[in-house]
Amino acid sequence: MKDHPYDTISHAIDLAVRSHRGQLRKDGRTPALNHSLRVALKVASMGAESAVIAAAVLHDVIEDTPASWDTVRDEVGERVAEQVQSLSEDKRLPRTERRPALLERLPHLPQWTKIIKLADVLDNLHDLKNLDWSEEKQRRFLRDCRLFWEACRNGSPDLASEVDDLLCSLERREN
Repeated sequence: MKDHPYDTISHAIDLAVRSHRGQLRKDGRTPALNHSLRVALKVASMGAESAVIAAAVLHDVIEDTPASWDTVRDEVGERVAEQVQSLSEDKRLPRTERRPALLERLPHLPQWTKIIKLADVLDNLHDLKNLDWSEEKQRRFLRDCRLFWEACRNGSPDLASEVDDLLCSLERREN
């Protein structure tokens, strides 16, 4: 019997729970899993299919946990693993080359993959107000968010506009 599409999401959530266990967001209080689920909810609210929602749940798993592409493929499927990998910095590269390589790749990704990244950026921006960061660190963070927005903004004009509005508001606050 073939799996129901929601089984893909259920397997993704299970993997995310196990992979992010004990991890906290940068505020030191919020479980990392909360971010993954908020990103997935945003993507789901836009009409994404189950594989895309699963990729949104797992978007940080390869980059931020010991879980590998093989683990994601084995538990959720190759299509989801490929999407998650495309959203992840390549740990095989030197640290200084990881983000530039991701930024170079993002504009060439499928629409729904860009939407996941925009939802990720939006959620990260909402968290900024809860962080006690120096002005310089906030400035670097906003600069990176702006670069991600530029790379993915054609994924969804409405979501890109929402991200841009919040970015502009936060950038004005910084100046």
